[in-house]
Amino acid sequence: MRGDFTFAVRHYFANDPATYALVPVRARAVRKADGSFAIFESGYSRNDPDTEIRCTLDQVFCWLHKWADSIKFVSLPGGKR
Repeated sequence: MRGDFTFAVRHYFANDPATYALVPVRARAVRKADGSFAIFESGYSRNDPDTEIRCTLDQVFCWLHKWADSIKFVSLPGGKR
């Protein structure tokens, strides 16, 4: 986790598979310290650990475009903060 860089955060609601209630979920697009990419999604409860989904750069690019309306934070080198 040290040296990882979160460059996009998405907040959305999903159905909890156990209770079928809508719960807030957070997904983060991350460039890891080793140069690989991943999407980290929060669990359905506060005690659940984040789920890591390893991705290629192309998959992260598609994720950014697919969910562009629900991404709340984007940080790109050389861009505005």
